[in-house]
Amino acid sequence: MLRPARTVEPRIRRGIGLVEVITALVLVSVGLLAIAGSSALLMRRAAERDVARRATRSAALRIALLSSAGCAGARTGTAGDSPRGVTERWVTTAVGPAEYLDVAVAWREGGARRQLVVRSAILC
Repeated sequence: MLRPARTVEPRIRRGIGLVEVITALVLVSVGLLAIAGSSALLMRRAAERDVARRATRSAALRIALLSSAGCAGARTGTAGDSPRGVTERWVTTAVGPAEYLDVAVAWREGGARRQLVVRSAILC
């Protein structure tokens, strides 16, 4: 005698399991940590560029001040800005009918000492 074939009804899954929820949370948290890390790096780089921009502006201003004083008024010297940790040193060198100006601006950046040197000349 033949038996009637049993039909197997597919199981219907309702909702999502705990493993899927934990996996999704781990992936989201890894993504958020990556975004936070890159944001911190970008902020640090922006601050470093800002200090370098200020140093460039400071050197340009020093050259303008020394140039406006002329050859007789351009003298070697130093200046410091303690709160920002920026120091300026300028050296004037007479070469023939001109006066060379070397302006060095130094600052601390991430534990390292950075320096920008700008050279210009004044015709006497």
